Amino acid sequence: MKAKDLINDLVQVNAFGHNFVAYKMTENKDKETGELLGYRVESNIQDDKSPYRFQTLNVKIKTVNPTIKQINDVFPVDFKNLTCTFINDYGETYWAADDVVPLSTK
Repeated sequence: MKAKDLINDLVQVNAFGHNFVAYKMTENKDKETGELLGYRVESNIQDDKSPYRFQTLNVKIKTVNPTIKQINDVFPVDFKNLTCTFINDYGETYWAADDVVPLSTK
């Protein structure tokens, strides 16, 4: 088992907090075919108890039909089944979620 795999097993997404605000959403398309694969949501951690407060996350949304279709303003969101994995030995992370929903529908 590689060290990166061990670290991925230890990543606790809850440590980053539960309060996020989203401010931008873009389509994620296949570079060769142009097929829509999902979306990317740029968000910011707003949890007062998180040591990572105000950190920016770029979260890939795995569905082509997310609950939130467009982001025109900054507002609180919840990421359904948020996951984090390390993608290299430099500590870069990959964030993904099944869906993004307004916080009020949590």
